[in-house]
Amino acid sequence: MIDPTMNPYLNVLRRLLKQQIIEHRIEIHAKLEYSTRMSDNIQTYSSEDAVNTYEELAEDGLFADERTVIDEYFQQDGHLLDIGCGAGRTTHELVEMGYTVTGIDVSKPMIDRARAHLRDVPLALGDAATLPFADSSFDYVLFSFNGIDYLQPEEQRLRALAEIRRVLRPGGRVAFNSHNSWYFNFFALEPFNRASWQEMKQWWQRAIQDGTVGSRYKREKRKYGDTDTYFIDPLSQKRQLRDAGFEFLDMIGNENGPDYVSPWPYHVYFDRFPYYVAEVSPRNDIECS
Repeated sequence: MIDPTMNPYLNVLRRLLKQQIIEHRIEIHAKLEYSTRMSDNIQTYSSEDAVNTYEELAEDGLFADERTVIDEYFQQDGHLLDIGCGAGRTTHELVEMGYTVTGIDVSKPMIDRARAHLRDVPLALGDAATLPFADSSFDYVLFSFNGIDYLQPEEQRLRALAEIRRVLRPGGRVAFNSHNSWYFNFFALEPFNRASWQEMKQWWQRAIQDGTVGSRYKREKRKYGDTDTYFIDPLSQKRQLRDAGFEFLDMIGNENGPDYVSPWPYHVYFDRFPYYVAEVSPRNDIECS
């Protein structure tokens, strides 16, 4: 009788099967971890404190950098998708400006609060990584308040860019702001501003404590809960846009209000939450790349 342990083919098959089982378990664990952590972010932004905070902000309307982006790069006769519309801060004013607006947010309490104030505006509950809209449905997409940085893992963030590309018409434009990892770079410090040094020190201390020094995701504490937040430098963000099928148009800063709306290049690259503006690349360029 042949001992199966002596058969080299069976041994190879056994090792392959064992490896597949391990990889499958790792994949399941990763999906569960993503689901849990993403749910944490959604739970944070669905809390009563968060919804109330966003509802209060709705009275402020568009921020200075948002208004600059829209005035310079969007035309007022288009169909605009407002991703991460929250309680309707941006949505309401965009409608007032003459856009045909559709809002979407992943938080049901946020959408419910927005619907209470915007009864005539179509608002959807949904995820930016799986937008429930047909191809080429919109002329413009606005993803404000760093909303893209709360998608996890990074693949979901990249998928959101691809989805935005899909729902935009040829020549359509997207604008979003994001946490800039270079903001906490030594060269971004204000030499005579003690608070600037203290802020950078605390940021790095938290990253070390949370074990996120080598990750683009950092744990942030907010008054209405903790979030896992994505940080990216401008050069890497430009590459992500290009890979998703966009042509980069501009970066607009927002530090200190109007003084940073159109800063010289050095400052905008170290801005805390720069706005990125991009346009859908020609389809033939995408297909050939």
